[in-house]
Amino acid sequence: MTDVLFGRFYPFFIAWLYLICGISQDKCQKAIRYIIYIVKNCRQLPQGIEIEKTIPKDIRTITRCLKLLAKFEYHVCCQSCYSLYEIEIAPGECGYRATPDSLACGEDLFNPIVFPSWEEIPRALQQQLETCQRNISHRTNPRSIFVSQRFTEWLKWLLCLPGVESSIDEWQEKLNLNAFEIIDYNHSNAFLQSISKNEPQNENSSKLQLSFSLFVNWFKPLGNKISGKQVSLGVLSLTCLNLPPTMQYKPQFTYLSGLIPAPNQPNTSTINSILKPLVDELRKLDQTINIQTFQIPNGRNIRIILAALIGEIVATHKVSGFAFHSAQRPCSWCEVIRKDLEKVTIGKKRNKNDTLGLSVRWFNEKAICQRKILAKKAGVRWSELNLLPYWDPSKDVVLGMMHNWYEGILQHHFWYRWGMNKISKNDFQTLIGGDLTEESTETSENNESSGSTIQALTNAVKEEILSLFSQVLVPSGLTRVPKGLGGARNGKLKASKWHSLFSIHLPLTFVDSIVKIETFDEDLIQHECLLNNFSSLVQCTNIISSKRVNEEYCQIFEEEYRNYTETSRRIFSNIKILPNHHYALHIPEQMRWWGPLSGVSEFAGERLVGILQNFKKNSTP
Repeated sequence: MTDVLFGRFYPFFIAWLYLICGISQDKCQKAIRYIIYIVKNCRQLPQGIEIEKTIPKDIRTITRCLKLLAKFEYHVCCQSCYSLYEIEIAPGECGYRATPDSLACGEDLFNPIVFPSWEEIPRALQQQLETCQRNISHRTNPRSIFVSQRFTEWLKWLLCLPGVESSIDEWQEKLNLNAFEIIDYNHSNAFLQSISKNEPQNENSSKLQLSFSLFVNWFKPLGNKISGKQVSLGVLSLTCLNLPPTMQYKPQFTYLSGLIPAPNQPNTSTINSILKPLVDELRKLDQTINIQTFQIPNGRNIRIILAALIGEIVATHKVSGFAFHSAQRPCSWCEVIRKDLEKVTIGKKRNKNDTLGLSVRWFNEKAICQRKILAKKAGVRWSELNLLPYWDPSKDVVLGMMHNWYEGILQHHFWYRWGMNKISKNDFQTLIGGDLTEESTETSENNESSGSTIQALTNAVKEEILSLFSQVLVPSGLTRVPKGLGGARNGKLKASKWHSLFSIHLPLTFVDSIVKIETFDEDLIQHECLLNNFSSLVQCTNIISSKRVNEEYCQIFEEEYRNYTETSRRIFSNIKILPNHHYALHIPEQMRWWGPLSGVSEFAGERLVGILQNFKKNSTP
């Protein structure tokens, strides 16, 4: 009995070391040898039993027998246009054409054969090389590989897990009890509309519709190197929005669709080559498939929709087919003209039919130069996502609160509008008690994105605000602002710290630095506009960070953000309005559509990026 238990649990322990603890294959092999040695020498085995022959002794065999490894698909990927080819039938050169009249890409898909000397080259190859005067591609050594896993296979695995279906049902029942506030996507207008578009369901039907979000981002797997090789690796991941928040964004419930090969990034056109395999599968899953699940082993009808696109604004615009900030119409939610961004007003709202029509017109244009003109004028390009029959590019792209508000609006206000990056080196060095580098005190006077400001806060006030941060006691579990904020030793603040700064630390310190007890009434009158401006910004931050949403919250945000914009114009001279300031106008509309934006934010995707960055690598792209 003991031998049976050992043979049953030993593989799981080794697999746990390898997959969860991140132990290398070599060290797992050593652990296997040690375990076998201990078992053989520390207990008496029955005669005739050889333990080495009864258990797997290789980590690859163990993970294969336990069916713990995903089934990956490999495609040769062009490093120039990101076209994908099956390895067995891939040509030597990429034949992708942006339009029928364009020249072929012509990028080599395979690395050439490298021989130490001419004498070692086979005679047949010598004749071939002399004839063509070029290296011959080695068809077993692709220059770049796109690794992915089939969504359908992962979906079958997910729905066979105990507790997944019951958690979805229980969470939906809990949400239905709250009719006054929206606390999750499954309670939102976006969810209700996706259900209403589907055919009417019988109450006794076992059909299950699942909504997924797609997260897209690029990161630097080799770190933020100042010099040397700069490498970008892309990630495509999907998350089931029907799961409760406690389960939704755990890595084990996240589908990693693929890693976009380094070292470069695809552009707004070539990204569609990477999206095509995923979109093709999503189109099939929209038609309903039958999958054996934990609750219904005989099979359950499942329909899958892509409900949301999540990421920073540059990534979501690239994937969804919208132009960037330099376009005449840079916004994906309205048709505001770029020169009118300074007015901080919403333009005519985009709609599905017009946006899809513009994207098809761009796709049908045969001249590259005409495509560029159309994209710059209308702000719309073709996206592979437009092939999904239910996809609405004007609504299904999420405005990420992490990049837009925390790392956008709040960071810009703190560093540039308040001028916290303009404290002199000597003052700041005395304040934080450390050395400063040129980078840590760099101003943005030559950066058009910041705009110049008047001395809204004196250096003395700035120093007092920063010094008071150390006196703020934050309970355990809440994000703390680092000591010496702004110094080189702390680097860039993460989004969670910007949130903590404007929701906890600054409300406790800013007013004390501006209004003194001795001159209380005079200071209130003198700094009324500044305090009003700060109060509106904090109020907006608290609303956007809320875990529940109702119409009152949306209206308050609209009023407070309007007040923040108007008072900023009066306080700061030559104020620079960034695209982020315009995008923030759409936050109330986003909350009405999605519910709490924390439920469709980039935080979970960025945590996945952090996990990938911490993987051991050989420093090659």
